[in-house]
This record gives sequence, C-alpha cells and structure tokens, in this order.
Amino acid sequence: MSKHFITLALVLFSQLPVYGASPYNQTRSLVEKWVQTKKLVAQLKADWKEENEILNQSITALEREVSSVESTMGAVDKDLTQADKEFETATQEKDSLTQFGDRLKSLLAKLEQSVISLNRRLPAGLQQSVSSMINRIPEDPENTKVSLSSRMVNVVGFINEVNKFNGSISVSSELRQNESGAELQVKVLYVGLAQAYFSSPDGSFAGIGLPGDEGWEWSNQPSLAPAIQQAIEIYEGSAPAAFVELPMTIR
Repeated sequence: MSKHFITLALVLFSQLPVYGASPYNQTRSLVEKWVQTKKLVAQLKADWKEENEILNQSITALEREVSSVESTMGAVDKDLTQADKEFETATQEKDSLTQFGDRLKSLLAKLEQSVISLNRRLPAGLQQSVSSMINRIPEDPENTKVSLSSRMVNVVGFINEVNKFNGSISVSSELRQNESGAELQVKVLYVGLAQAYFSSPDGSFAGIGLPGDEGWEWSNQPSLAPAIQQAIEIYEGSAPAAFVELPMTIR
C-alpha cells in the first residue's frame, strides 16, 4: 500500500508545469500523467479490495482459532476440576490407609507380645516347632524394617500351629525328672493343650501335666501308670481300642 501512495505522490508532483515547454507539449504531458494517475488509482482500488478480502479471511480464521482455544481451555478447566476432586479423594484415602496402618501396627505389636507370652506356656515339643516364628518377632516393633504383612503372616502361622496342636491328641518322647532328681525318658500323651499324661516304659514313673503361666506343671502319680500306658499304646496302634479312664482337671 505505501509503495502505491509514494508512486501516486510522484505522479502528482510530476504534473507541475515545466517552464520553457510549449503549451501543446505541456497539455499532452498532463493528459498522459492523468491517464497514469487513473490507472494507478484503479490498481490501488483493486489491490485494496484483494488485501481487504485476505484480511477478512485472516480475521475469520483467527476468530475460529480463538473459539477453538476457548473450547479447549474449557475442557482443560473441566479436566483440572475433575483432577482436583480425584486428588482430594486419593489424599483422603491415603490418610485413611495411614491411620489404618498405625492402628494395625499397634494391634500387631500387642499380638506379638501375646504370642511370646503364650509360647512360654506351650509344651517343649510345640515350642520347638514354632521357635522359628518366635525368632522372627522383632525385638523393637516401633523400629523394625520387617513389613506389617510379614509380621502378620508370622503371627497367623504361629496361631495356626497352636490351634492345630490344641485340636488333636499327640504323643511325644521327653525327659522328666523323678522324685530323686534323675532324668528319665518318658512318653507324654497330650490332650490338646488341656492336659497331659506321662509314663516311663516300665511304669515306675508316671503322672499328670497341666499348663501353667510359666510352662507346664508336672505331678507324679505312679498309680496311673497302667492306664496311661494303655492309652498311649491305643494311640500308637499297638493295643486295641478300649475305654480308658483317666482323671481330667479343668483350669
């Protein structure tokens, strides 16, 4: 545009009369300049019309682009709002899990202490069976690298072993001290964790065992030796099934 206006200005200035030229030549020159000016004006109009159309098209395209951006921004705002809600929900869930973890940690520490206390009251054979589980209990539950899940599995495993023993009758070979302090090999018949009966092979040393706070407590009752030996033989399959009468103490 500016180029055409400069050209037009030059054309107009060029129309000034030239002193010393003939009137005919001056008139002819003016006519030629006028024709050029008309052509230039027409060209300027044509150029302006073309550039105006291009400008309008650019404005229309820009308006569409602005509308698209606004629409995208609206969707982004909606997504951000949803993301904020999801983040808030996740934060609440995390806080709930943290609180649950703290409660579980406290409960688990109490369970582990109960397991240790119960282990002292178990028969020697059962203590040996669960010794690896007892050893896995952390000494300081507040400062341990053992995960809560591993500790829980350990406690559950211990309880399962104890319940299995408590729900069955079993016989084991153990050493018991007689009244003179000598250790004798005996067979012990456990009725779960409720009571036990023991007897030496010759029946000279026999008695009853009951669970106590610091382990099993044993009392000698030689008169029960025949019945205890018969019960053990029936359990081991070396004697036919029969009714055997033995005393039972409930604590």
